Amino acid sequence: MIQGVFEDEYGTYPQGTWIRNPHGSIHTPFSKEGCLIYVKTGHFN
Repeated sequence: MIQGVFEDEYGTYPQGTWIRNPHGSIHTPFSKEGCLIYVKTGHFN
């Protein structure tokens, strides 16, 4: 999380948080206040 607050049904992730969702996982992301995130995919293949 670069800025703001990111949320999904599993939790709330404020600025500075690092999360990893396993390949094939499904979640419903949202942000009430807006957020700026960095997403990297495919680096564990």
